Amino acid sequence: MTAKRTTLASYFDIYRGLTLFTFLLVIIIWCAFSYSGAVKDVFLPTPGAVAAAFGEMYREGILIQYTLVSLYRVMVGWTMAVVVAVPIGMLIGTSKKAEALFEPAIDFARYLPVVAMVPLTLLYFGIGDLQKFVIIFLGTFFQLVLMVSDVASNVQRDLLRAAATLGASKWQTYRMVLIP
Repeated sequence: MTAKRTTLASYFDIYRGLTLFTFLLVIIIWCAFSYSGAVKDVFLPTPGAVAAAFGEMYREGILIQYTLVSLYRVMVGWTMAVVVAVPIGMLIGTSKKAEALFEPAIDFARYLPVVAMVPLTLLYFGIGDLQKFVIIFLGTFFQLVLMVSDVASNVQRDLLRAAATLGASKWQTYRMVLIP
């Protein structure tokens, strides 16, 4: 038992070390490109400039406020995507007809860059919060549908058959087997 714990502990030490190495490597590359002038400050500010801007925003009292507004927008947009994507994903994962109906359009749309949709969303929804919600929605919806459909389609068939044998309706099968 001790050898197994030692092996597990050494694995986590290696994992932590590699994680720290990767993080430091990114910082080193960032410093090398920004401080050397290889990339203009407009495109890649120095770590010192980022830290100074962070400190300035904190002193002005806007850092927390802006962070909370951004968090609110992300959560609302993501929640909208979840509410729409989970039922569609479960339907696609359990029905070949739904898969044939929805998946081609979703597969096509998921590769569209969301950034390219910003001008259109500005045109259709204006500059308010709704436009930001729609951008977050578009950025998460398509991937979420495909992930949920993949999970729903990989539920063990024995569980679905057992539910049917016990007389579960389609809604009960979704609620008691697929969702958990």
